[in-house]
Amino acid sequence: MSSLNSRLRTELEQWQGRLPRIWKSHFLSVELDFEAVDDAPSLKSSEQIWPQQANSFGPRGAHLFKAFKDLSPDQVRVVVFGNDPYTRIEQATGRSFEQGNLSNWKKDVQDPKVRFSPSLKTLLAAALATTKLGKGFPLVDGRVVFDADEFESTPNSKWGKWSYGRSPTWVSHLALETILVNKLIGLPTPKQIFGFWAKQGILWINRTLTYSKWETDVSKPGHRRSHQRVWAPFTDRVIEVLLENSSKKKPTVFALWGGEAKEIGKLVRKKAKKLKVSSHIQFAEAGHPQRPENFFLAEGKLRNPFDEINERLTGKKIKWV
Repeated sequence: MSSLNSRLRTELEQWQGRLPRIWKSHFLSVELDFEAVDDAPSLKSSEQIWPQQANSFGPRGAHLFKAFKDLSPDQVRVVVFGNDPYTRIEQATGRSFEQGNLSNWKKDVQDPKVRFSPSLKTLLAAALATTKLGKGFPLVDGRVVFDADEFESTPNSKWGKWSYGRSPTWVSHLALETILVNKLIGLPTPKQIFGFWAKQGILWINRTLTYSKWETDVSKPGHRRSHQRVWAPFTDRVIEVLLENSSKKKPTVFALWGGEAKEIGKLVRKKAKKLKVSSHIQFAEAGHPQRPENFFLAEGKLRNPFDEINERLTGKKIKWV
């Protein structure tokens, strides 16, 4: 048994050298805040910190800085902040929302053992909804049902309003599954899709880059909060680098989904004001995609946050599928 602090110091000692070369020079003066790690958290020698290349059971290609590998600072047009890596080592890749244990949409969406992320399902629904064929399905939808057998590709008014139970099933997720299982709309594979988006200028980054142990009460001192504090100086500098590479002609869109992501928005605005580049940024805010009714509903109206991102971009729009 060793302290989380000592493990983090050991495993992240050479973190700057693991950054892609084109980003490395921007972080030479940044130091991770190991002093802010809570004293109590500990790890057995068999327990891991992820996502890292050396992880056993981790997905192939997982990397601390995978989000930065596909684009340079001046190529970033959209920033999607997640909170933490996935809580399961086989899922976390180093990009926000990317799920590393998926290999085949049709197969994985039908396999309960895979634990297909609800957030990723919502994002895929949003992506498919931007296509001509996708507009014919209830992909941008906040309703909940409890009997999947009632689902139709064109739902009707008989569903009405539904109260929540322990395991709600969303209409948008059922529509997504119908499309994936029947291969009605083509899209890049699970291993390709985030790279496809990244090459168009989307940085999928987590606020906290490492994880080690699930805790039921994340408000108390422990693993999750310690990881957040360690990476805070890095996150601060990432925001500064992105702001420094934005301009009026090429504003950077910050997609902030969920309460914790919106806290990042306050930091972005503060730094933008200090750097006098407030006119160089745009925001596309929504509820967290884990629950479609939060992600797709704004002021009582349905809307697709992916469409909102494209509305705020200048120049070429993102091709989501």
